[in-house]
Amino acid sequence: MHMKGRKTMYLKFLIISLSVIAPGCDDNNSLDDYTKSQIDSIEFKLVILDKNRNEKSVFSAGTDIRLAVMLNNKLGRDFAWENSYACQLLQQEDFFLVYRNSTLEQGGDSTPAAVGKPYVFPTSCPDINLPPENVPPGVQSVVSVFWSANPDNSPLPIGKYYTEFSYTLKIDGTDKVLELRADFEME
Repeated sequence: MHMKGRKTMYLKFLIISLSVIAPGCDDNNSLDDYTKSQIDSIEFKLVILDKNRNEKSVFSAGTDIRLAVMLNNKLGRDFAWENSYACQLLQQEDFFLVYRNSTLEQGGDSTPAAVGKPYVFPTSCPDINLPPENVPPGVQSVVSVFWSANPDNSPLPIGKYYTEFSYTLKIDGTDKVLELRADFEME
């Protein structure tokens, strides 16, 4: 093959390669870079779910509930949920910590008493470089744990409960402040 034929073949190869690679290089579709306003359009909610993943606030005493953080992706495109985000939350002392409101004997206000967590704390997260999970637009659970997952837990008796936590999640160097609470009752 002479020099002109090689150049033509090389140019064809280059054009085909660029046409395959180029769609992945569009900055507007990058899952790695988010602006402050885009991060603000990602909403989080702390919820209590039944075994069928239905959000509820009243359960029968002894029901095995699931505590979950739901992400509402309003970006209009996939959001890259890094595995380290869930690990950061699970390392926090008050994450998914359940409190029971108990009325004082003298008839005053209720005082919360920590009941437990749905996982053994502290927990360790494997230091594996896993790719992020792409969360499509809409609502999806990003962290969820059944109450019974912790062998130290007993079924929750009749009473009023809540779980709450505050955390600052860093997404691409931008702080996303989470101040979440879920109240529920066992009857």
